[in-house]
Amino acid sequence: MIALCVAPFYLFFNFWLIFRFVKWTGAKEKLRIVIDAISAVIVLLPGIAFLVPADWAIKRWLMLMGNYWLGIDFYALLAGLIFLVIRKIFGEKKIWGWLVVIILVMVSAIGIYQAQNVQTSNYSVNIKSDKSDQLNIALVADLHMGYSVGESQIEDMVKEINNIEDLDLVVIAGDIFDNEYKALENPEELKELFKSIKSKYGVYACWGNHDVAEKILCGFTFPSNQLHRDPEMVDFLSDCNIKLLCEEGVNVDNRFYLFGRADAHKPCNVEKRMSPEDIVASAPKDLPLIVLDHEPTENDEFASAGADLILSGHTHNGQIFPVNLALKLMGGYQYGEYHVGDTSSIVSSGVGVFGPYMRLGTISEVCNIKVNIGE
Repeated sequence: MIALCVAPFYLFFNFWLIFRFVKWTGAKEKLRIVIDAISAVIVLLPGIAFLVPADWAIKRWLMLMGNYWLGIDFYALLAGLIFLVIRKIFGEKKIWGWLVVIILVMVSAIGIYQAQNVQTSNYSVNIKSDKSDQLNIALVADLHMGYSVGESQIEDMVKEINNIEDLDLVVIAGDIFDNEYKALENPEELKELFKSIKSKYGVYACWGNHDVAEKILCGFTFPSNQLHRDPEMVDFLSDCNIKLLCEEGVNVDNRFYLFGRADAHKPCNVEKRMSPEDIVASAPKDLPLIVLDHEPTENDEFASAGADLILSGHTHNGQIFPVNLALKLMGGYQYGEYHVGDTSSIVSSGVGVFGPYMRLGTISEVCNIKVNIGE
């Protein structure tokens, strides 16, 4: 329901911005009418895309364009506020309006490119143990496959994973889908991409808060009283040879114990999640315990209980500037590598995007984690 609450402010600021823009640039009356008409359609595009029936071919294009626009619009509003300050200091000149537009186009282009540019980030963590071993893990999260993220981005992700040498394990920390399974344009091609991942022990995954069937508008979902997961999502993972862990653990070759959690806010069909203490107690004492948990909400509790490594996503590292800076100020487990006692945590910024198809100040990443086990 957040989208409905934000909608009036979104419409007000956008139409205010359109009005101010045509005035700032000194456009003539006929040009103003054209700009106003085009701008109005663009502003309403996310809502129009949301209302179009799912079986209409144009819906995919509308949703993608709407997601592009959300990112551009975010910076357009910031640019409008900045322009007000410039105009106040330096006076009213047409050049300032056009300069802001040029900067906005450049920033948007960089942000859209960054959203699609999957990179590999390297981490190294140590786990205390009587046994000596080394593991090489690839962590990905927040794929958000749907209207925005499809074969091209997943293919880049798989290439980054397969470029990692001597890879033992691949884990997906939730938000594999963007709520609507039918938003996948070519699910069979996506399955082939996932099946091409090369890893000694295969691919494991846990669910995230977007891996449920809900309507979605501008990245915000409309919660249902009867929360359910689309059976096609489950079948998809099975067809990809991805081993799903939902409130369960697995002993992997007597080298480590991997536990996958249900999502903290939308566990879906799980009456109660196990506590960090119970998870640690249920794991073999002589094996490193790696926890796959979409939302990094109980990392301190896992540290107190004695877990070795927690792998998460969810935050997107704020996805766009300056939201990423705001998250840093909030503290907690937002992005990167953390250590509490002997417990390590890694939070990925994710592969896909939430709402606006843009990244600025953050990266789309595959995390390559070297795990050193021993004294």
